[in-house]
Amino acid sequence: MRILAFLLLLGWLVPGDALYEDLSAGPVTDALAGAYVAYAAGIDAVYTNPAGLAQTSRFMAETFYKPLYGGLGIGLRTLQASIALPYHGTMVAFSYKETGASLQTQGYESAYTGAYRESAWTFSMARFLTEGLALGMNLHLFRFQEPRFGGTSTFGLDLGLLGRVNTRWTLGASIQNFNRPSLHGTYRNEPLPVTIAVGLSYRPWASATTVVEAQKTMDHPARLSFGQEIRFAQDRIALRLGLAQEGEVTTPTLGFGLTSGSLQLNYAAVFSLDLPLTHVFGLSYRR
Repeated sequence: MRILAFLLLLGWLVPGDALYEDLSAGPVTDALAGAYVAYAAGIDAVYTNPAGLAQTSRFMAETFYKPLYGGLGIGLRTLQASIALPYHGTMVAFSYKETGASLQTQGYESAYTGAYRESAWTFSMARFLTEGLALGMNLHLFRFQEPRFGGTSTFGLDLGLLGRVNTRWTLGASIQNFNRPSLHGTYRNEPLPVTIAVGLSYRPWASATTVVEAQKTMDHPARLSFGQEIRFAQDRIALRLGLAQEGEVTTPTLGFGLTSGSLQLNYAAVFSLDLPLTHVFGLSYRR
């Protein structure tokens, strides 16, 4: 994501190098440094491992707002709104996610002004195939807009699996953009990245969960993530921290969740050595 921020500031955005890098973002996912594919549950699971939707059978709604690196003076942000509900033994969800900024940049070739926007309308569904094995899928309508690249749309498909080994151990795996979609711009075509993630979660006791994950995106270094969540006060308070390593870049994270009745407030902080702190604010409802 820091690549995207620098390229936006310089006016040299190359879509295939940085597109949809923040698609898996969320206040819980970010607080655990992205180590969520084996811990995905409910509506938080949509953009990390859709199989995790099957872990709830109730109506849920969620929204979050994430000013990336404080917005960097160009309104750089990610936002999301989602709802999920049961339907004949299957959980289905509808989501909208957008990363965008307002550009007014003097590039090497020419000056341009306009909106940068990468958005995704997503339909998700998941169900348990057996008592401990869930399968999920996402169907995305991606819409990309950038002043020089132009506006274009394409479809993407994600698949996810979540398997409970026993009461303590859970395995998860997902593949994003399984169908290898491409964006067709004014001057060139750009394939969207295919990302494979595998992870493991461990619950040493009921109020604590440790998660680890390995993720690989084509033409990018492997990303290794670690996360820890501890819950207090009958699960009304959750403290989270994480650490991710991708190439030479190390990213520490932390966050918390507060639950009162049907409402949950989540917060995450993502630290960077070179860029301002990123805050993530989320609110969810379940009944």
